[in-house]
Amino acid sequence: MLSTFAKLRWPIKAAIGILIVGPFLYFVSSSTSTGNTAVHVNGVPVATPASGGFFSKIAGSLPGSSDVDLNVCVNTWGGFAGAQWFNGGFEPSEPSRYTTFYDLRVRFIKHDVFDVSRAAFTSGACDLLWGTVDSFPTEAEQLAASVRVKSPWQIDWSRGGDAIVAVRGINSVNDLRGRKIGVAPMTPSHSLLLWLLEHRGISPREVTIIEMKDAIDVASAFKAGQLDAGVVWSPDDEDAVKTVAGSKVIVSTKQATDIIADHLRVKQETLYEKFDELLKLYKGWMIGNAEVSTNPRAFDEAVRITAAGYGVPPEFMALAIRNTRLVTHGDNMNFYGLKAGYSGVKAEELYQKTGMLYQEHGVISGLPSWRTVSDTRIIAAADVELGRDVTQVAEHAAAFVTPSA
Repeated sequence: MLSTFAKLRWPIKAAIGILIVGPFLYFVSSSTSTGNTAVHVNGVPVATPASGGFFSKIAGSLPGSSDVDLNVCVNTWGGFAGAQWFNGGFEPSEPSRYTTFYDLRVRFIKHDVFDVSRAAFTSGACDLLWGTVDSFPTEAEQLAASVRVKSPWQIDWSRGGDAIVAVRGINSVNDLRGRKIGVAPMTPSHSLLLWLLEHRGISPREVTIIEMKDAIDVASAFKAGQLDAGVVWSPDDEDAVKTVAGSKVIVSTKQATDIIADHLRVKQETLYEKFDELLKLYKGWMIGNAEVSTNPRAFDEAVRITAAGYGVPPEFMALAIRNTRLVTHGDNMNFYGLKAGYSGVKAEELYQKTGMLYQEHGVISGLPSWRTVSDTRIIAAADVELGRDVTQVAEHAAAFVTPSA
């Protein structure tokens, strides 16, 4: 299981917190019953509270693709948990709050293989596609030309999912000079490494970057003594430190909190044709994020739902969700530059800065402007409703500062 999470966080060919304050709204469950009943998510039985809970009902799937308003292609990652919890699973169902609140039928489709997920998006099998803002520069030019892709909103921050492990004697990023560092190119891990090196004034010529197929290979090579350091994904960092005597995690996204930002991609034509549906999806997503972040029962049920949907152990998904900051509407208002006076990290800055780093390292040659690959209309339209919701307040404003390591 340890290397499974690394593989699923960002597959082989990838181009790549603080709790919310306020009352817990829309959470239906209030029962203290200890009994259980079976709810099936994608055909997998999931234990849920026997009475009083929202998902104590049997969530029967609605038949046929014609009954689906939006198909969301996701990979196995905890950042999607808020929407999957709000939906009551990966399939559309009558008890789903997307159905009962918004008359919207949503399906989440697991596409962990990078090329397959991009082909599905291009063909129209996916209305929305997983990705990260920091690694978007590695795909933006191609996607902008082929399907006129847009970034409509952020779903989470990585807060522990990405880490640099190093052998004895390397205690900080500064100590990486002259060392061999393994990384999966054009992935969130690559973005993290480039940011940290640049912040410490370390040029590419001062380190030896060993490009590897994926983070699984990086972790394996590190444990085999072939690397001085490697960028891996949790929980491989814990396994590596246990395996290699004297090694340690010198930095992770628990400290470098605002570099890896998961978002969605949508075609411009889909944004025009399904604007109302996308607006409903966003509103439910943000409500779900707040619930999973603040209510223990919502978190536990989200763990069960996502574990069943992805086919992984519940403890795996509990860690995956905890290693994220599920963002709020307030966070999106800030991140997409819609809130006056916000001085923290913005999507455009993250995209442009990481794109510049990828260009300097010869990874990409061109970079479309952020304005051509983003659209803030969904977030802006939702502010009428969500802007008054006290559970949707933004996190503190963080600047581009990396930890002391």
